[in-house]
Amino acid sequence: MKFKIALVQMDICDDSKRNLKKMESFVGAARKKDADLVVFPEIALSGNSENTKDFDVDNRFRDKFAALAEENSVDLVPGSVVVPNGKKLHNIAYYIDRKGRELARYSKQNLWLSERGWMEQGKSHAVAKTRFGKVGLLICWDMSLPELFAPIVKEGAELIVCPSYWWYGPDLPATVDTVKALAMARSFECLSILAYCNAAGTDSTGRVLLGRSQVVNPYDSDVKILDHNKEGLLVADVDTGKVDELEKWLGIRRARMERI
Repeated sequence: MKFKIALVQMDICDDSKRNLKKMESFVGAARKKDADLVVFPEIALSGNSENTKDFDVDNRFRDKFAALAEENSVDLVPGSVVVPNGKKLHNIAYYIDRKGRELARYSKQNLWLSERGWMEQGKSHAVAKTRFGKVGLLICWDMSLPELFAPIVKEGAELIVCPSYWWYGPDLPATVDTVKALAMARSFECLSILAYCNAAGTDSTGRVLLGRSQVVNPYDSDVKILDHNKEGLLVADVDTGKVDELEKWLGIRRARMERI
């Protein structure tokens, strides 16, 4: 199936009201470019998750996103939000369709080291059954572990969406080339389109975000990318039908399923 994905490489502050207004503006801009699915970076609403107290209590933020999706008639992955569960917190990504319905929610499994002291690890994968087919959800550092992609592939996801908050620095010694290589490798080994949406600019702690939001299509090694770390909007055409054609030729999914 052919459709358009919009990635919002957003410069995120620590003020959720300002972030929400910016998200609303970007969704409107993406819709004007005929986007069918709009994706935001990890913690796009609340900003730096280690400092935030803006928790999605009783789905108050999810409901705002649902209204935003319905108003603009677009499917939406609004990055992720911090959700309390008893005394624990989870980093949650939602898939919301154009009618405002939550089709899937995913709790980040591979937590970054500093998150592990105060956030609870997710236990399972998530795949949304959408009008575009099956869409898997992962978050940021999950991309470093290929085994987290396996159950998504097994369930038949042709598109994997990965909101991210990846930065430069000694506490996260990754490079632009690292992120590009991981995105291409995960897309090809899963034979799925990968929509990787990262944050932009510099956050309140001084971390310089890496940007490089990209849509990787395994069927022709084509990458649509914002090849910088400035705020911007990327709209890319994708075709899941070509993924299915490539699988018939290469059998990568089938080979992986035999080993899971």
